[in-house]
Formats: sequence, C-alpha cells, structure tokens
Amino acid sequence: MKKRNQQINILNDLDNDLPLKNKALKKIILVILEYYKIYVYNINVVTVEAETLRKMKNKHFNKNLYTDVISFLLEKNSDFLEGEIYISPKIINENAHRYSSTFNKEFARVVIHGMLHLLGYKDKTDEEKKEMRNREDRFLKKLNYDN
Repeated sequence: MKKRNQQINILNDLDNDLPLKNKALKKIILVILEYYKIYVYNINVVTVEAETLRKMKNKHFNKNLYTDVISFLLEKNSDFLEGEIYISPKIINENAHRYSSTFNKEFARVVIHGMLHLLGYKDKTDEEKKEMRNREDRFLKKLNYDN
C-alpha cells in the first residue's frame, strides 16, 4: 500500500535555478488543495526541457507539439490526490512574452492549470477552456499574481 500523507515535491531536472522558488510553488499547490478540501496528497512538480515535454506529449497524447505543462493523475478519490505535473520553463518564458505577462505569473498559471487537470478539469472545448481560464484567474488573484 502506498504511503498516504501530505507531500509536495519540486524536482528541477534542469541545470539552472527557477525564478519561482520551491516555497512559492508549494504555496500555489497548497492553496488549491485547501480550496478543494484535499488534505492527503502526493504531488510531484517536475521541470524539464522543452524537447522532453514535447516527446512526452507525443508519446502520451499523440500530439507532436511543444507545450508548457502536462499532468498525470495517478490516483484520486474522496480523500486522496496523487499526481505529477511536468512543466517547461523555456516554453513558459516564451508564453509570458507572447501574452505580455511576467514569467512568475505565467509559471504560477501553468502550475494552477496542471493542478486543475489533476482535479478533473478539462480544456478540450471552448466552454471548458473558458471555465479553466476563469479558475486560473481566480487562483492567480487569490495568490496575488494577478497584477
């Protein structure tokens, strides 16, 4: 049986430091978990190269394109959430410039987006995308990344 506790792991698979520190990343995740009343969890956030994430997207989702985040739900029930979020800081940085945002805000949005996927939210249809964006914006505001 898996150990069920409260665990958030930030694994940086890159040679450089992240501008958004582990404490800030964990706070984003904790705010979301608390909001959804999930008190037992094991969440891994892994930063990887853009090319690694593209290959993962192709392998697991059959889409050969660059992306900023991929989430894998490992287990979810009424009292436990376990999942992995893979993110590419390089793509996040490109998107921050594209959307006239800051790196930290875009990074926070991507972590929120990944967590929402773990919680069952989807973004395939226009309506789902709108709902996802609204939830992201609410959490960004709650975490003071909305400026």
